[in-house]
Amino acid sequence: MNHIINLKHQEEEQFEEEPREEDFATSPKKKRRRISKERVVFMFVLFLFTSLAWNLTIWKTKWRAVFMQNNQVYFGKFLAIPFWPNAYISDVYYLEVLQPLQPPQNGSVSPESQPQVTLIKLGNELHGPTDLIIIPKNQILFWETMKNDSQVVKAILSTKSGKK
Repeated sequence: MNHIINLKHQEEEQFEEEPREEDFATSPKKKRRRISKERVVFMFVLFLFTSLAWNLTIWKTKWRAVFMQNNQVYFGKFLAIPFWPNAYISDVYYLEVLQPLQPPQNGSVSPESQPQVTLIKLGNELHGPTDLIIIPKNQILFWETMKNDSQVVKAILSTKSGKK
């Protein structure tokens, strides 16, 4: 029994010790290392916020063509955030190519025998999707910023304004 009481007394003594001043003191090298780590973290966070703000600004203003691995091309406002697994396209359009059912018999080329390319706004499909596509970045081959005078941008703007 005395042995148990002595153990309890020893444990209490261990917890009653006050921390020593040496425990809190750090060497100048450790302080510099900690400060430099803090600076690196701060710079990284600053980089992320800056790139996000820049991407959001570009996203709202530029029309882009996004080329996918499955040979599909989407047109719209594109956002790819660094270190994010997905990219986003809003205000989405895509091309639909209608091939004629039968080629002309006499071998001549007529306007009816040429494929018709139509610009389609995403959202009118049978399954009723919203006007935002979330795409895994590993499915994107590349993207391009389109000029304001490109045929696709002109067609999109005329569709948006109600003209056809």
